[in-house]
Amino acid sequence: MENNNLLREFFNSQSDIDTYLFSAVREKLENEFEKWIEEKSGDFVFVSRPMIKYMAENWHPHAICLVDSLRAEVYSGEKVYGTEEFLVD
Repeated sequence: MENNNLLREFFNSQSDIDTYLFSAVREKLENEFEKWIEEKSGDFVFVSRPMIKYMAENWHPHAICLVDSLRAEVYSGEKVYGTEEFLVD
């Protein structure tokens, strides 16, 4: 609780100039982060499309592929039963 009060005092004691500079720095960091996310998203789409095409051309529409850093596995359920009856929050 004491830390929260100290933080509030610190931010409330800053001058308008400091607040303006902090806002500018924060905005720049947010923009850089958004750009990084967009680049990674583009990479993900680029590498995902060949696997989606492979699955569409070589497996039935109910098969799924799970990929991690060690392997890629194709699953095709023959018989499935699902229930949320025993699910605990």
